Amino acid sequence: MTAHPPATKMELPRGTGRSVGRRPRRGAVFRGEMTKTVELKIPGPTGLEGKTNRLIALVWLVLWATIGGGILLGLGEWHGFFWGFIVAGLASVFGTWYLYAKPMTRKKCSAILSWDGGAMRISSVDGETLSEVRVDESHRVLLIRSKAEGEVLLRVESVDENARSGERLDLLGPLPVVLPVRVTGDAPSFVGFRPGIARSSDDERLPYQICADGSEGDALMTDLLRFLDEHSDRRLELINFRAGDRVVHLDPEGFTVDRGDESYRLDFDGSIGVEGIARPLETGDPELDRASAAEVFVALVPDGRHGDALVFEMLAIDDWLGQLPEDWDMPKEAMENRVLLYDDTPAAFVAKRALRRYVKKFAPSSPALEILRS
Repeated sequence: MTAHPPATKMELPRGTGRSVGRRPRRGAVFRGEMTKTVELKIPGPTGLEGKTNRLIALVWLVLWATIGGGILLGLGEWHGFFWGFIVAGLASVFGTWYLYAKPMTRKKCSAILSWDGGAMRISSVDGETLSEVRVDESHRVLLIRSKAEGEVLLRVESVDENARSGERLDLLGPLPVVLPVRVTGDAPSFVGFRPGIARSSDDERLPYQICADGSEGDALMTDLLRFLDEHSDRRLELINFRAGDRVVHLDPEGFTVDRGDESYRLDFDGSIGVEGIARPLETGDPELDRASAAEVFVALVPDGRHGDALVFEMLAIDDWLGQLPEDWDMPKEAMENRVLLYDDTPAAFVAKRALRRYVKKFAPSSPALEILRS
């Protein structure tokens, strides 16, 4: 629920474009004329899992009955049904996977990512350009890392002179050993970017995913990040957040707040106070309120001016209740103009990482630091 500038768009517009050539084999990389290409897929279930389970059950039943019945008729022994149970189970699982599920999984790779010259583009297999970002022009790169899942979420988007987002590409891939691009955020999991309760598998806002895995996937992701690093001179490091009637800017040096005609910086080398509270989650929905969750608010207070405090809101498990105060004397205006960090969005992960830097420097003993790390 972290707010974004109005110009930010999640949709991938459709349109005609240049062909990227014949469809490569899964995970293929072409290095002709500085062009690299890799197949992509939309992550998440496509109905394949259910079909595979039903096929395994059918194959297992047929094999079990055939082996058991054959031994019974040929030798007059019933133990064939015991061995048939084991042999049929192993044969059906491995056979169905390699002969059916694995080939069908490859068919999910229905898009192509290519990067060459000064552009990254995603195209359909028939050559239609689905989305394109020029990295030789002003652009932004967000690299979110999930160590637990061994993956990264890469967002590359074009921006204007005011750092407002335009066309963008979202890509899930393996976490390589070498990261030529600076990590801008950390995520415990990328489950929120896959189909589930909130998103269906045909949601166009879902990120694409590299089909290649293992060492091949690591090499592809490293090459892509190196390509982006070569165009870092056109990269804009500024990110905008909407916080009520304020606009919050984040650059590598910290947060800046615009409030009407006034602008002030939360100087990372200055004097910043850190305050926090934790309250039970209250939504008005009895089912949700019974969940073990707490609302945590963390405020950065510049030079003791509570009226200029920048407040962040996040969710945590209720174990943190009692670790922080339940109330504070924060002005109502600051609470109304807070930055929300409990959404699964790249910008929220980036803001959370930046907030953690402030808390680590100015209040390293605060329980809020452990909450931000969790």
